[in-house]
Order: sequence, then structure tokens, then C-alpha cells
Amino acid sequence: MIEPHLADSDFKRGLSQLLRNATHTTPMMRGIVQELENLTKDNFATES
Repeated sequence: MIEPHLADSDFKRGLSQLLRNATHTTPMMRGIVQELENLTKDNFATES
């Protein structure tokens, strides 16, 4: 008899991280703010 086995540890780890980000948004928001700041600085530097 064939028994399928799914290696879902990566999926569970990713889902866990997603749930942490959804409940504790500070690290994610800091990353977004930093990226927007960098894009703005680049636009001023290149006069885009």
C-alpha cells in the first residue's frame, strides 16, 4: 500500500511567520517605511 507523505514543515514555518506579521506589524512597517524613504531619496538624487 502506498502512503503519501507531505513535507509541510516549510509551509508551517511560513504560515507561522505570516501570522506573527499579521499580529505584530511593527517590523513589517519599519521595512516598508525604510523602502519608501530609499525610493524617495533615489528619486530626488536622480531628479525623477
